[in-house]
Amino acid sequence: MFQGITLRGKRGEINYGFRRAAALVSWVITRDKESKQWTLFAGVERADTFQLSRRPLQFTAHRYAKPAGLWCFDVQTLDVKGDTLTATLGPPAHQ
Repeated sequence: MFQGITLRGKRGEINYGFRRAAALVSWVITRDKESKQWTLFAGVERADTFQLSRRPLQFTAHRYAKPAGLWCFDVQTLDVKGDTLTATLGPPAHQ
């Protein structure tokens, strides 16, 4: 479906169920053409380390292009260092 692709946004969230585990800013998601791996890079505005240690986690962000909707990805791995977050993601869910 997708080859190499880059998605960008100003705001996003990592959620555990209905709880916000982290509020993100200036996020970028890339999909490597060869490995087909989705990777998230983002700045962290606020984070709850306990909620981030829980599973399953999901990254969500509003999609303003038409048709408007929500980007949703399951978080596979997560690493937070200071105010920077890096995560590997599963394929996008249909929203």
